[in-house]
This record gives sequence, structure tokens and C-alpha cells, in this order.
Amino acid sequence: MITFEAQHLFPFPFREVALGIWHKYPNELSEHITSVDVLNRSFLSDGTLRTERLITIRQSAPRWIMKLVGGAEEQFVREVIFSKPAGLSGPSSPAMILMGSINLSMSSIMICKEKIRYEPSPANPNYTIFKQIAEMEAQGRLAAGQTWQAIGKQVESWGRDRFAKNAATGREGFTGVLKNLFVDQAIQRSSPEHNGDNSKDTSQSSHRSLFSA
Repeated sequence: MITFEAQHLFPFPFREVALGIWHKYPNELSEHITSVDVLNRSFLSDGTLRTERLITIRQSAPRWIMKLVGGAEEQFVREVIFSKPAGLSGPSSPAMILMGSINLSMSSIMICKEKIRYEPSPANPNYTIFKQIAEMEAQGRLAAGQTWQAIGKQVESWGRDRFAKNAATGREGFTGVLKNLFVDQAIQRSSPEHNGDNSKDTSQSSHRSLFSA
């Protein structure tokens, strides 16, 4: 089994990130995500919103892997999102979003389990902490026998490298989505043209001051 881990600090308040998650796709940097379908959505007894989604991915694999394991370029991933309100673990516990996903396609060859956590930064409310961990583990004949295990390790390494690349572009793409939702639109709303005022505005506002609580 091979593990991939990543941490990131998004320069947006948690409430904006929590809303932006539902607008993440499509974006120009995640073109391998071709569709996202909501399968189920419900509230748990503690007020947590649970959402189950099916994600369709179209991304080619190296020829040697396709010849070895077969499979189509279009793959499917099951994702479950838990949007947890503040105060569940105590009066001062923050709101958070927990996400988990697992591949449905080619699961007899390799299982990829991903866990993601979003929560407000305790140091600065204008930032959101992102933590991600994924485990890739070869299955079936690729996990048994010395020769097949060696091939299985190569498949796991390829899976980790592909995942790391997609994760990096995914964070960049999501940042662009958040910027479009909460920075560019705010600038447009505050512009003289939008307000019907043609006078020159020389004031400057940072993202932090625009959205401070």
C-alpha cells in the first residue's frame, strides 16, 4: 500500500469554501471530471448534512497498465460528503466538512481510498485548512506472489503519481472557483459601472477586508 498526503491553506473563510465545494466542477483545470451526480442527500440526527455523489472521470492510463488490467478510460468514483455544523463536539467546536471517496471502476485491480477535511483556521478566520490523505493498494493477483506483487507496486506508484498530479491541479482549480465566486463578483458589484456611478474610485480593498465577519 502507498499513501499520499497533502495539506493546504485556502485564503478564504470557511463559509465561502463550504459553499464553493458545491460549485467546484466544472472548472478548466479539472477537465478529467466529466460529470458529478447527486445520488442521495439527507440530514443525520445531529444536524449533519450527508451527500452521496457519483463522479465520472475520463482519463487515460499508460498502455502497459491498460494491457495488463484492461478497463475503459471512463471511470467511476463514489463520494460521500458530511457537512457538520459547529458545536457538535462541544460549544466551541468548529464547523467542518469531511469527505471520503473510493473508486468503483477497476476495484479488483487497485483500491484508492481518499479522505478530505476542511475546517476553519484557528489562527485566522479568513483562511480554511485543507487536509487530504489517500491510500492506494493493489488487489487480487497483483497483491499475491513475488512477481505479481512487484507489478502491483508499480501500479500503486502510478496511481499515487497520477493522484498527486490531479490533487495539485484540483486545488489550483478550486482556488480559481473560489476567486470567481467571492472575489471577482464582489469587485464587479462594487464597481462604479455596476452601481451606475461613473466617478473614479481610487479606494483599494483586500479580499480579507471584503469578507471579514
